[in-house]
Amino acid sequence: MPRQSHSLRELIERDHILLAPGVADAMEAKIAAQQGAEAIYISGNSLASSIHGNPDIGLTSFKETLDRARTITGAVDVPVVCDVDNGYGNALNVVRTVEEFERAGVGGIQIEDQTWPKKCGHLDGKELVSSDEMCAKILAAVDTRGSDEFLIVARTDAIATDGLDEAIERARAYAEHGADLVFVDAPESSEQLEQIGTELGDVPTLTNIPYGGETPLRSASELEAIGFDVMLFACVAQKAKIKILEEVFSTLLESGTEREVVDRLGDWRDRERVTELDQWTELEERYVDLSRD
Repeated sequence: MPRQSHSLRELIERDHILLAPGVADAMEAKIAAQQGAEAIYISGNSLASSIHGNPDIGLTSFKETLDRARTITGAVDVPVVCDVDNGYGNALNVVRTVEEFERAGVGGIQIEDQTWPKKCGHLDGKELVSSDEMCAKILAAVDTRGSDEFLIVARTDAIATDGLDEAIERARAYAEHGADLVFVDAPESSEQLEQIGTELGDVPTLTNIPYGGETPLRSASELEAIGFDVMLFACVAQKAKIKILEEVFSTLLESGTEREVVDRLGDWRDRERVTELDQWTELEERYVDLSRD
């Protein structure tokens, strides 16, 4: 099993912004790590489409997310932070959520302040719990974790329901109750992003800038300059899959041959490289072949 070379805390305490691609399965995580990602984000939105093919509207269960998290942490040697929706209930549910995800090798979890069923932060119709209830969940998470290296990310979706000032006020309260990172989701303009970075400049902050979402696209260097510590690319793998698979499948079904799509396909060697077949072959030679002698 891969061992983490750094903790999330070490990575966010550096002087430059941490980039964390979003994934939904072990292969996506391995590709991201092999391409140089220092941390991996398990996206709840991407998990929903990967596990059951439905939107991110609270249909993914605790166990489904936990099982997938185990496979991902077992496949990579970089820290993993997992989106656990609203913690799957109240503060008592959060206690078990922290226990199980820390045991699964996750380096941190993200909890949001929505009611259940929750929705993707870039969808309409969200409802929030009170700030006090969310603070209780954060306190429960902090009290439960076995190590300070296990980070608690507190996300607020209050921009959509109550405006930016309330979102910033909630984020600060969450930090005061022990959240290691705060995440004000779905800013609607560059000005809102800059206000978040400025007003929460003394608090470690995370953001997600998804193509096609509510937030305008900004680069990592621009976000770092206004005070952000972590940048997610939460659903980029999901979106890449959708686009490429639609093109490949439609072409295959029309042409009846892979010759028309080879420029968009990895070959057998690419798959063997990503899945590290050479390492398994070495183990086979060491153990299996010896047992046959």
